[in-house]
Amino acid sequence: MAKQKRAIDPQTARAIRMRRRKRHRMVFRILCFLIVCIAAVLASTVFFRVSNITVSGETRYEANELIQTSGVVEGDNLFFLRGKGIIQSLANTYPYLDTIKLKRHLPDTLEIAVTEREPQITAQLPNNGLYYIDATAKVLEKVQKSQIAGTILVEGVEAEKLTPGETITKEKSEKIVAVLDMLDLFAQYDMLDQIVSVDISKSFDVQVNYADCYTLELGTLDDLEHKIQFLRSIFKQKDLPSTGVIDLSDSSEAHYRPKKVERTQTEEEPTETEEPSEEAADSEEAEEESEGDTVSEDEGEVEEDGTGEESDSESYDENDE
Repeated sequence: MAKQKRAIDPQTARAIRMRRRKRHRMVFRILCFLIVCIAAVLASTVFFRVSNITVSGETRYEANELIQTSGVVEGDNLFFLRGKGIIQSLANTYPYLDTIKLKRHLPDTLEIAVTEREPQITAQLPNNGLYYIDATAKVLEKVQKSQIAGTILVEGVEAEKLTPGETITKEKSEKIVAVLDMLDLFAQYDMLDQIVSVDISKSFDVQVNYADCYTLELGTLDDLEHKIQFLRSIFKQKDLPSTGVIDLSDSSEAHYRPKKVERTQTEEEPTETEEPSEEAADSEEAEEESEGDTVSEDEGEVEEDGTGEESDSESYDENDE
């Protein structure tokens, strides 16, 4: 007599089906993991091999130089490149490089995208060496005097030596860092383009050549933002002469005075080997007769023969802003 199958209650049957599903899921996960591992091995040994390296972006450096310095060669795997090491090597070798990015284009192309720094100032060292420096205080290169056009000449720097590629700190040159901070503030007020040169020989008497028209006497660089705001209000004055000296050393008021006029010898003046002409002799006699009145330009002051002083200087205070 045949054995009868024992009936399985529905709850037990459901539990059996659940166990089978779990086993199937586990097997599926293991298979997926193996497939991923095999793909990774194939990718590192067969696929995504570098066969084309390009350089993009405007740069003074040759593409072949950058590629050689990067150390990447054909056959390297795109995804196993040491990105940080490549970027650091390029940045240390080429001071003008600003941003460096590695872009991978499947299946086999690596793009090195770069941008360059722009020199902002030319620092003149005590030994008359001239160096390009950008706005982040990075030294770009040593240059000749004929190359400084388009940058701001900074005189009175105390550093004895600069090395292209280094970033200047306060310990290296406090004056250069101070000038760059000052220029950044002028840039915020859209006044940077008018600055021609800066003389920081004396930290308490910083002078700026502004647009080749005005000499700005800033005194120290304390309270500089207030001085710049004050300066902007002065430039709005309709009666301000087109050239002169603006003294901003006192942040509560500013003084204007004309620039000193330097006398130069003209061709008509007699030399040691020439005898004065009759016209020159008559002129000398006329000068002797009018010796009573003297005029001197010293910070805009005009003196008259014993009758007191008449000053050409003008002052502006904060209430004029």
